[in-house]
Amino acid sequence: MNSSKIKYLDIYTRLKEEIESGRYPVNTLLPTSIELSHIYGVSLQTVQKARRLLEVEGLLKGIPAKGTLVTSKTMVHHYYPKSKTPRIGLLAPYMPSAMVGNTYLAGIVQGMQTEMTALKGLIQIISLYGKSSFEIIREINFFKINGLVTIELEDDKLRKEIEVFSMPMVHLEILDSATHWKTIVANHANGGIIALRKLVELGHRNILYLNVFKSRLNKPDQMSQVRWTGIEEEADKISGLEIHKEDVTVGKGSLYIKEQVADILQIHKACTAIISSLFTDHVKDYFETRNISRARKMDFIFYHEDSRPYLINKKPVWICKTDGRTMGRLAVKTLLDTKDTYPKTQYVPMHLDRNVYTVRFLTEYSQGS
Repeated sequence: MNSSKIKYLDIYTRLKEEIESGRYPVNTLLPTSIELSHIYGVSLQTVQKARRLLEVEGLLKGIPAKGTLVTSKTMVHHYYPKSKTPRIGLLAPYMPSAMVGNTYLAGIVQGMQTEMTALKGLIQIISLYGKSSFEIIREINFFKINGLVTIELEDDKLRKEIEVFSMPMVHLEILDSATHWKTIVANHANGGIIALRKLVELGHRNILYLNVFKSRLNKPDQMSQVRWTGIEEEADKISGLEIHKEDVTVGKGSLYIKEQVADILQIHKACTAIISSLFTDHVKDYFETRNISRARKMDFIFYHEDSRPYLINKKPVWICKTDGRTMGRLAVKTLLDTKDTYPKTQYVPMHLDRNVYTVRFLTEYSQGS
């Protein structure tokens, strides 16, 4: 690394520290580049390089004919509305390692890419895991994003901070009447209905539902809860049926989940079928290591996007899922639509798949406000 690069990074670090410490308060003008070059004893070019880097991060914003404004970390961003190339940021709450092999996310990206190819547009996946809104802004600036698609952004605080970005956006897999942006979700309520119908059709009358509770957000998983409303709605129409809901807390480690599942299944010994929003391996482990004979008599339906065959005690399980590609294509169409063609909330259908053959209960997605 040459000395000039070291100098401008040093000045960048010092300026950043002084802005964050309050020496240069938010909404005030920074000294001019010439003034700063005298203050720090470096060349004008070195100061200008450091300032450009801080502008990309969102700490500074150039105001024509006025100077350089010190800006709020949570509010400042760059927006490139005049760009001829759509550059869409897909904001996902998963750890980077968890995105590898995520078939649902891959399907959404493939669907988005199908639409973007004709437009010669670009898609950039940005992990939100463990990041502040300021850090997210910095990545959006760096990639010159001019439109956003979020997926499963259930952190209300972070979502509201992101929603102040002055660029078009679409939310996937959240339901929030307060947001003014359009949303696209799988029809999870109907996913609950078709799951219960299938198990009743198979002869089950005592059914357990495993609901997901997220410890990090201190609330149930939103879509898991919506599925339960569908199950309850359908159960009310069927006489002689027992349904039970148990919350399983996630986010405290795999062993903690495994212990909860074991305790719940011990309590509900009479149940003959399980519908689960929980990751399938925890249920599979219980029935293949602790209660093999019981598993032979049971049927399972999981909400999962993996297309691989899935067995419990050599018996195929039912998977209830949606088409990520459809959701991805619809996200881009909605985001880039300038005629307000699409409704506030759009629903993509769910279907049951046993990895042997597919049973489709809906042939086209329904739309509603």
